[in-house]
Amino acid sequence: MISEITGKAGPIIIAGCNSPASVIRGTMMNGCRIEGSNLASAVFEGTTLGGAKFYACDLSGVEITGSGFAGMTINGLSVDALIAAYRKVE
Repeated sequence: MISEITGKAGPIIIAGCNSPASVIRGTMMNGCRIEGSNLASAVFEGTTLGGAKFYACDLSGVEITGSGFAGMTINGLSVDALIAAYRKVE
């Protein structure tokens, strides 16, 4: 069964679902919260995460390619500065 929410839905709660291979496309989710969820193998393509915050998340094995890092920090350290320092010793 495929469920679809289109148009102006307002705040929604999705809880306790097992929905592998789901697609979220062209959706504004500013200010949303994703808590206690498993997004392993999720693909974020052409998605804006600017201003997003990750707290106590397992980012093991995350692959980032062709993406911008301006202003991004990890534990208070600038990602741009970390990459620049890495390239100096490379």
